[in-house]
Amino acid sequence: MDTTVVCLDQTKKSLHVKPRAAWFLRGRRPFVELSGQRDWTYLLGAITENGDRFFS
Repeated sequence: MDTTVVCLDQTKKSLHVKPRAAWFLRGRRPFVELSGQRDWTYLLGAITENGDRFFS
């Protein structure tokens, strides 16, 4: 029997915008409005028993 063993792994990574520097009046509490939306990227990787690697 001719077989190949392959191990797979998947991960999901959130990409969010970091707040920028801003000016605030002295004595006032800083407030930065954020949308709360994030973009996501998915990573998929595989490796065979022979050491061949695949990424997507």
